[in-house]
Amino acid sequence: MSDGTMNVLFVCKDNSIRSIAAQALLNRFGGNRFHAFSCGLQPAAKIHPRTVEMLTAHGLPGETLRTRSMSDFLAASAPDMDFVINLCDEPLPRLPGNPFIAHWGITDPLSGGSDATREALAFRRTFRELETRIRLFSVLRHQPREERLSRKEQGAAAA
Repeated sequence: MSDGTMNVLFVCKDNSIRSIAAQALLNRFGGNRFHAFSCGLQPAAKIHPRTVEMLTAHGLPGETLRTRSMSDFLAASAPDMDFVINLCDEPLPRLPGNPFIAHWGITDPLSGGSDATREALAFRRTFRELETRIRLFSVLRHQPREERLSRKEQGAAAA
């Protein structure tokens, strides 16, 4: 983006828990440096109700977010991403624009069984892990995509 704001896409299998929480957290902690998006490789029809509860309890938007498909970000009209962060263990398609790609491998809170107490603990653990990583990510010095591409082009021209 020309204003120096960096686009970050969080990807998960169903875009109903981890990637949604990551999007909300980065939009809070990233200030005006980042614009976070999220999507799913096989998106769920709606955000998991416990995700909405968790976000709302932390003063984050839960009701206003929606699930999106990876195909939304492969379209020519999609915004260019500076970073793509894979939160699950599924392979990602090649994204346009040469973004940095990271794999955070956050455990799905629903993978531990259906016991309500265990599920609640797993959601809190997932949220804390995402919050910690995103707070750290947001304070690191990052080079916007335009600067990376410009330097790459300058290097190629000099060669």
